[in-house]
Amino acid sequence: MNKVRNAGFTLIEVIISLALLSIFLLLLSAILTLTSNISKSFLDYSNYEYAMMHKKIFEMYEDSEQVSIDRNKIKFINEKYDRQHTVIFSNSKIYKQTKNPGEKFSAGYSLLLEKINSYQFKKISEEIVSVKIIDRKNKEHVLKLRLKDEIKEREKNNSDEDNKKNQDE
Repeated sequence: MNKVRNAGFTLIEVIISLALLSIFLLLLSAILTLTSNISKSFLDYSNYEYAMMHKKIFEMYEDSEQVSIDRNKIKFINEKYDRQHTVIFSNSKIYKQTKNPGEKFSAGYSLLLEKINSYQFKKISEEIVSVKIIDRKNKEHVLKLRLKDEIKEREKNNSDEDNKKNQDE
């Protein structure tokens, strides 16, 4: 007579089952930790916001012939296309205003950065200005601009050439 012993799990089967269960739980906790870290990094988009603002300001800078600072505003002027960009620093937001935008820029007011704690303009030299921006997480960002006036330089060069021509005659 064959008797089948169905007494339950053997010790080896229990150990293997517990080992597989612990490996599964470790992998699950690692996946949850990784997912949590990734979602936190995606939710912290202040660096991305600042990078986009920085890019837009330098696009305006490259488009301009004249850059000047007036209290809480940076003005970028392009006389060739009769275009003027103004970056306005308010208490907690930074806006961009564009007149006669053309195809590359949007007209009117556009929000560049919001929820900033403070900003400060500092003149480093005669031509270079530093803008220090402290964001909502008290992270400091520094933007340096060279004030330029290609319009005056062009007029000066034209008048110098006219003077040379008059002296030669």
